[in-house]
Amino acid sequence: ALSRAAALGDEAAVARSLEAGALPDMPDGSGYAPLARAVHGGHFNAARALLKAGAWVHLTSGDGASPLEIAARAGDTRLVQLLLNASAKARPGLASETGSRVLHYEASTGHARQSWCPRAGADRYIDDGWTALSRAAALGDEAAVARSLEAGALPDMPDGSGYAPLARAVHGGHFNAARALLKAGAWVHLTSGDGASPLEIAARAGDTRLVQLLLNASAKARP
Repeated sequence: ALSRAAALGDEAAVARSLEAGALPDMPDGSGYAPLARAVHGGHFNAARALLKAGAWVHLTSGDGASPLEIAARAGDTRLVQLLLNASAKARPGLASETGSRVLHYEASTGHARQSWCPRAGADRYIDDGWTALSRAAALGDEAAVARSLEAGALPDMPDGSGYAPLARAVHGGHFNAARALLKAGAWVHLTSGDGASPLEIAARAGDTRLVQLLLNASAKARP
């Protein structure tokens, strides 16, 4: 309900959904959070309401774009300024040894351009939409998962396809990596790019160990 209201720019429906307990960052089945839907539709008031409710301004969507990038591509100066005021920073591009590529918005021209700046944090995208943590989780590399988390990577940061690290670990059948992510605070209910929760992914695969792990973390299948 919240993602649809945001996509339509229905500020009243957005408010009702939030008052009813909807999570402001809950992605839809395509991996798009409500803020991204509002920004994509050019709905300033809905975006502002979501930000006030705590929507994470840095959260990337199913195509790997941040809300700021979406607004910049559309040349929507009001939304760009709103997101900048919320300390938005564009999703880093491919990292190099000396820096990472970020998006800069030129209000005077209405265009976005990319340039190089000092290296971004642990959640930067390193290759084809992957973060270091999402790739480590997908490979079941528990040591690399631990290193990424210690470096400050967010356990629920989705990759460019809208899949969080926990979903990647569960999809690969990697029990230890999934357990490490849960211990680090990964949200067990978070759905992924295809709309499935980690529990649903594990159940479909018939992985009883992972199912039990997720149930022990109070997982409940997405309605």
